[in-house]
Amino acid sequence: PGRNGTFAYELALEWTGETNPYRGAYVMELPVTVALPAEFVFSGQKLAQGQLLEITVNYADSPEDILFEQSIYNKFKWYQEESGALTGYLPTNYNVKPGVYPIRYGVKSQGTEFTQEIEVTEYPYHIQYLTVDKKTEQETRNDAAYEEYNKYYIPVRNESAPTRYYKDSFLLPVKGRLTTEFGETRYVNDQPTSYRHLGLDIAAPEGTEVKASNRGKVVLARPLILTGNTVMIDHGEGLFSVYHHMLNLSVKNGEVVERGQKIGEVGSTGLSTGAHLHFMISYYSVNLEPGYFLVGQPIIYENYLEFIQ
Repeated sequence: PGRNGTFAYELALEWTGETNPYRGAYVMELPVTVALPAEFVFSGQKLAQGQLLEITVNYADSPEDILFEQSIYNKFKWYQEESGALTGYLPTNYNVKPGVYPIRYGVKSQGTEFTQEIEVTEYPYHIQYLTVDKKTEQETRNDAAYEEYNKYYIPVRNESAPTRYYKDSFLLPVKGRLTTEFGETRYVNDQPTSYRHLGLDIAAPEGTEVKASNRGKVVLARPLILTGNTVMIDHGEGLFSVYHHMLNLSVKNGEVVERGQKIGEVGSTGLSTGAHLHFMISYYSVNLEPGYFLVGQPIIYENYLEFIQ
């Protein structure tokens, strides 16, 4: 187990030899006491902007006994796994400045303290110039649209299930042509936007099936002026996947969906220039490069033919 304590193990023995003239069974119970020092495991020491760092602590008595100080993410929290281990996450993206970040960690009751340096490297995000029909822009980028977005969309990613809904890896929700990378700076009708592109834009024929990237609970399923028909899935432990601009919705709020289940169809609703899926993965509201969850690396113009078409 990933935690200290006294445990009862059971060893069941059974004799079923076909040629020997005996049969039988025996059950042995073994008490085992685990008393090991806490073990900290970091998923990496060097991250590009857009990656998620995972920290696992085995043999820790409680989150309150853990010393963990860092300056990458100010809402850090621990999750208790079934194994007894603790898991925590540090998200990075374009808002985290490149550099070396020291992490102080240890166990308070044991008086231990260590330092782990994490390097965040700069990612070369592109600049995109987008032309949107003036009427579409007026209808989708207005006070009513942002008021609705702030009311129904923004608060949803503030809460997540304390345990994971999923066990399998994430899958691509739709195949198609990559039209916008994660993190790009945008100019819409020659005017700079105040935000970066928050996910991947994948162009596909209207009506193409959109699949849930992994098992989770639907926490938002509704049409919005800005993002069109939108679905947001909570996968637990702060991880969300989000789907914009769909033609229609095939799931309802509160429904638990399975990996690969149809949740809608590709469309061009909301602020959109054509049929495509805007696909996002985030740790709470911190948007991440979806490629790391799908194929283990960023999905970009140079490699999308290999990964998503």
